[in-house]
Formats: sequence, C-alpha cells, structure tokens
Amino acid sequence: MAQSLTELTVSPASCVGGAKVKLGVRLDKPAPAGGATVMVTSSVVATFASVTLIVPAGKSTVSTYVTSSPVASNIKVSLKAAIGASSKTGSVTVLAPSVSTLKLAALSVEPGKTVTGTATLNAVAPAVGLSVRLSSDSAYASVPSKVVVPSGSRSATFTVTAKSPPSNTTVGITTGTTNGSTTAELTVLSFALSHSSPWAKFHGNAASTGLSASRTARGNVRWTLPRFMPVQSNLVIGPDGVLYYAAATPPVYETIYATNPDGSTRWTYYVAHEIQSSPALADDGTLYFGVADGSLLALNSSNGTKKWSLKLTYALYYSSPTIGPDGTIYIGSPDKNLYAVNPNGTKKWSFAAKGTAESAPALAPDGTIYFGTEDGWLHALTPAGKQKWTIDIGCNGISSPIVGPDGVVYIGSEDAYLFAINPDGSKKWLFQVGMQIIDTPGLGPDGSLYVVSVDNYLYAVSPNGKFRWMFLLGADYSSPAIAADGTIIVGSNPLFVTDPGRVWAFRPDGSIAWTVPLIYDNFCTSPAIGADGTVYISTSYGILYAIN
Repeated sequence: MAQSLTELTVSPASCVGGAKVKLGVRLDKPAPAGGATVMVTSSVVATFASVTLIVPAGKSTVSTYVTSSPVASNIKVSLKAAIGASSKTGSVTVLAPSVSTLKLAALSVEPGKTVTGTATLNAVAPAVGLSVRLSSDSAYASVPSKVVVPSGSRSATFTVTAKSPPSNTTVGITTGTTNGSTTAELTVLSFALSHSSPWAKFHGNAASTGLSASRTARGNVRWTLPRFMPVQSNLVIGPDGVLYYAAATPPVYETIYATNPDGSTRWTYYVAHEIQSSPALADDGTLYFGVADGSLLALNSSNGTKKWSLKLTYALYYSSPTIGPDGTIYIGSPDKNLYAVNPNGTKKWSFAAKGTAESAPALAPDGTIYFGTEDGWLHALTPAGKQKWTIDIGCNGISSPIVGPDGVVYIGSEDAYLFAINPDGSKKWLFQVGMQIIDTPGLGPDGSLYVVSVDNYLYAVSPNGKFRWMFLLGADYSSPAIAADGTIIVGSNPLFVTDPGRVWAFRPDGSIAWTVPLIYDNFCTSPAIGADGTVYISTSYGILYAIN
C-alpha cells in the first residue's frame, strides 16, 4: 500500500529574507526500498524555492533546510507537500529586513552643522534595494524622508542637519521599515562650542568635556615617536590629523612640533622659553600657545610661521587657551587675571580675580566663561568679561571646569569633592572621593562623570551625583578622555618602580576594554582622540604613542 503524508512541519513559521527555514515531512509508515519521494511546492518560487525530499528506506521522516530570498515587503508563501494523492499544506512568511541598529556619528551637534547617521538592517537588502523611512521629532534636526539600502548591502548612511534652537534640545531620529522602527537621540546645541578639529584644545573642546565625537581605538600601538625629552604640553589634533605640541629640546628651551598622522614631522618652531601650556587650534588654522615669558604666541598651523605674539603678563604656565565662537582667546595667568585676546593679537579685556587663574577656561552653550582660581572660587563671566557670579568650592588647585550640554558646570577640588554647579551658580550636588582632585573630570555621552583622585582611583559618577564604580589605576594619572561610544581613556604611572606606566581603556560599566603598557616609561600628558579614533599620548621620556 502507498505511503500517506501525516505531517508537514515548517520551522520557523516566519523569517527574514535570506534566512534558512527547516522543512520536515512524516509518512504514516516507513519508506520502501529505494526510499519515498515527497515534492514540496511553493506558491512563490522566487521567494521560497520548491524542493524534493527523499525519505530514506525504512525511515518515516526526513527534513532539509531551504534558504529564503531577500524581499522588499512581507510575503506569505503557501507550501504543499505531496506523495502520490496524499498531501499536507503549510506556510512560511518571509519578512522584509528591519533596522537593527541606528548609529549617529556624534551624540551632539552644533547649529548649522551636520551629523552622519547609519541605518543597519538585520539582513541584506533585496535585488530592488530597500527603502528605509527617516523622521525627526523636532524641526531643529532635519533628515531626508528616506534612504535606500542598496541590493546586497545591509546599511546606508544619511545626513542630519541641525538648526539653532533657543536652548539645547534632545531630538529623536527614527528609522523604520514595515517591520518596526529604531530611534536614536541627538542633542542639538544652542551655541557653537567646538571647532572643526577633532581635538582642538586641552580636553578636546571649548567646554573642556574630554568627550570626543569619534569612537574608540582597539588598543593596538600604531607607531611610537621618540622625542627624547618630555612633551610637557598636551596634544591637539587638526582637521587633517596633524598633531601639535611642545617638547623640551635643550639648549633651545622648547620646540613646537607639527607631526603628521604617520609620525613624520611637518614643521618645527623654536621658542627660547618654557611651554607647559597646552595649545589651542582655531578654525582659521591659527595655533595658540601660552609661553612662560608671559606672552601668547600665535602661529600658522599650516607652515609653523609666526603670526604675532602678545605680552600679557610676567608668566603663562599651566592655563591653556580656550577659543570662543567669535575667535576670542581666553587664558588664565598666575597674576590672578583671566585675559581675553582678539584674533588679531590685541588685548580685548582682563578680569582680576583674587587667586591665581591657571586652570583652563571652559565655555558654556550660552557663552558664559568659567574658570577656577587657586583660592577656591569658581567664576562665571559674560563674554564681555563681566562677572555673573562666583561660588566657593573650597581649596582648588589646577583642576579645570567642564560644562555639560545642559549648562551644568563640573569641577574638582583639593577638598576631595567633585562639584556640580547649576548655570545660575547654585550647587546641584557634590560627590566625595578619597583624596584631592587636581585633574580635570571627563563627561561621558550619557552624562556620567569620570574623575581621578590623588588616592589613585578612577571614579565613575552618575549624572545625579551617585557612585557608580571605581578602579585603582596607579601612581599619578591623567585627565580622562571619553570616546563617543563611552569608552574612558586614561593614563597612569605604576605603583611600583618595576612596573610600566599604562594607557587604560574602560567600558562605561567599569570593565577593562584594553590596556597598553608604556614600556620602561611613564605617561606625561593626557590622552587626545583623533577623528579616526586613534589615541595619542606622550611619556616622560619624550615618546609619543599612537594607539588605534
């Protein structure tokens, strides 16, 4: 007697186009010698092929896998398995791809600038491509109505264009297909703070957050460059990836270097005075250094020629210049003044504080200038140099303030507190660490704060001032730099002289992403992050590391 089909199984009942589906059949009795042939036909062969199954002799079941084809819209395919006059039916729904991830190249954007978005599908697009819907929930960030993922590809990019909002505005950018949508948030700033450079000044940007728009390196040493003497100023990085910094070179006291991304030298400029101040790079290509003789030096970054030098005071040591959106340069001094200098090299104004002003100024979205003084006060000035308010934060060293997108100011104190100050000068919260804070905190993309204390621990603090985690680094440390994906980069020196210094990379949860030993050496500067994610740091023996 001929066999009859008792079952046709289809697993899973639905799949995204391009995935495999398991088909199985069951007979009412074992197949005879030579096996039994079962035909499984498809109602849409182009989407899901028909197949022939051979049930082996003596067996009553058999299964196989069929690979579906990519589709632009969901298609329900009817299946019929038959052997002789006996048949069973089933179906499988082949789904169009959905957007699995939406990534924005930056977490914040200034008015008038753009951010690239990447929509990635959970499967390849069909032969006709796949149209992905785009939308923004705010007029302050516009996107095209759609983007098409090409045939055989899984992703496509699009551009988000920002307009100027009255205040910092969080915008939801949404991508979607017939099978769902994915949203990512972007903060549109009300005030231009950053520059065209990926790392334009000490701690990256005018707000001094240490937050990069680039994703992190993987922890591989790309190259090392010996300068043989300490690089005392932190590095800045131009739009073309060129590094700018100063290093001691006796008998000439200091050399300013421009180093190409491959480690070769572009130009040098010699200065007969010490430079510990980190440079700042303006959008017009002017490079500014504070010099120990009290002058502010302006160079052409393209060729290293001098533009001008302005004598401001008797010395400029630790304060690093910050550049405003109109090109004004702000720099503090041991003579207790904060100076504002026009881009043409003329003095604009000065503000006299009561303590030395050697922290790097930070700028807020509304143009407010913040700086700390060593007598323990945080000052807030208008762009015209008038005091808005001042607040006592206890004994302060050279920790520089940073400003979040919402205008909240964060600064460390030698009284072992991290302060969060509202834009009106009131205290938002304070967080106590083990010992003094003398380095500048870093701000993560989720609003978390990262700060290192003299107790050698790196602390992670939530946006509301609560403890998240801590990690013992080693003796001495740098101000942390934060990649766009939240990775925290920090340098530390060893607790024991037999150990090397290290560059550490931590995930936002406190786990170690990677670490690079600085063989027989200690770090000297805080890390800087390039547009491609490369991390640059220099050591006390004058070795510059490029880590990608």
